[in-house]
Amino acid sequence: MFHAFSGSGPVVNRWPRRLAVMAFLLAFLLVPPAQAQDGRSFIWSVSDGGGPRLYLLGSVHMARPDLYPLPLVMEEAFAASDSLVVELDPTEVDHLGMAQATLRRGLYADGETIWRFLDPATADLLRSCLVKSSIPKVVAERMKPWLLAITMSVEALNGLGYDEELGLDRHFVLEAKEAGKPIHELETAQEQLEILFGLDEVDGLKFLRASLLEFEALDGQMGQVFLAWRNGDHQALGRILFSVYQENPELAPLLDKLVTGRNLKMMERLGPLMAPGQVPFMVVGATHLLGPRGILEAFRAAGFEVRQL
Repeated sequence: MFHAFSGSGPVVNRWPRRLAVMAFLLAFLLVPPAQAQDGRSFIWSVSDGGGPRLYLLGSVHMARPDLYPLPLVMEEAFAASDSLVVELDPTEVDHLGMAQATLRRGLYADGETIWRFLDPATADLLRSCLVKSSIPKVVAERMKPWLLAITMSVEALNGLGYDEELGLDRHFVLEAKEAGKPIHELETAQEQLEILFGLDEVDGLKFLRASLLEFEALDGQMGQVFLAWRNGDHQALGRILFSVYQENPELAPLLDKLVTGRNLKMMERLGPLMAPGQVPFMVVGATHLLGPRGILEAFRAAGFEVRQL
């Protein structure tokens, strides 16, 4: 997919919803699907003492065909819901406009390259990763750090056979349209792009370093991520996804900008959609659910009962 880089933006079209490197790893689903071994799946019901007020699914944004069919509990919860809530509707994105904007903001001008901004250790890591990547060096070096981070992550997943067309959010958007259910977005494409555009050189370099560290460990983590997601083991998945931040404390502020800071805004916008008598089905990247500042803990802190299905 990334054999060339042109103004048509085939790469950029796939970026809007994956602003954190950790979220990319949730796509590693490598064996035929099965119900979780202990009966749990990566989905929760949120209630206030009565019936469910919300179903909350931790999504994988890229997948392979063997992800489907999904565990029955996910499809049953969707059928019982009144509307669909997603980060962003992938079927309604202005891909060309986003690609053009990203290319304007994401490339160095006047012959500048990324090498001038890299410390020796990160430069060596990038060279090592580029050897394993299909992205030509002459193309990669023109990209600003955040753009290169996302490009390499998505390129790696595509090279392993994972496709955004098979992501869970797209799957349920298409089901909602077929069933005539309302679809609500928690963010806009422009808002997500502005988070990336707003990264200064220091944060952009941190983002790139986090991406490169995960790129190096990609093969070894795939099976672990798959097993944790498929078994509904959110604690194990959290340990895997956040390990790069725990092992590299300097990256912690970046996690706040790319993931946890967005959780607060999502919760604020979700509130009006949980009107009495309405039960939304919410699909967001699984990373947003996890950790002490994740959406699951936010609901618990607000007094809701959160039960894994």
